[in-house]
Amino acid sequence: MKKIIPIFISLFLLSCDGHKKDIKTENQIEKIGISNKIIGTENLVQPPNSTENNHWLGTYKLNIDYGKLDNVSEMSINYDIEITNGKCTFSGMGYKTYFTDLCKIEKNGNQLTLKYIKAIDGDGFSDHSNLTNLGSIIHKEGKYYLKSPVVADNKWNYDKELLMIKND
Repeated sequence: MKKIIPIFISLFLLSCDGHKKDIKTENQIEKIGISNKIIGTENLVQPPNSTENNHWLGTYKLNIDYGKLDNVSEMSINYDIEITNGKCTFSGMGYKTYFTDLCKIEKNGNQLTLKYIKAIDGDGFSDHSNLTNLGSIIHKEGKYYLKSPVVADNKWNYDKELLMIKND
């Protein structure tokens, strides 16, 4: 019995030492994966060290008030578009609307096109998987406008340029 205990302790220590090596390897892989994600996606919005395209980064907000549904209920929808280095999300919440979509960006002059990638959150009623383009952000005269097949103006007309508020 006395001979078995030292063998057991030795095996235990060897397995712990091997486990430390696995953790180190997993951490190294995780660090490599994270840096690859950053390097792989930062060009979605701007080239590295470019100040020319920094004006696109930020959060864009748009609220559409459609008036009263009845004597008690208001109909309005809040839309948010968040553009950071390597990430773009487009979301809507309000009257019969609840979604958050992941999108990629294509820049064309004074305009960014939001390309649908996948739904991140939502109620299933605001499914945009059949769309290639969620819309465009247009920059003119220092202001930002959204033109989208997803967002209607206050008269329920889609694909109209709607003024957004941008927060950096």
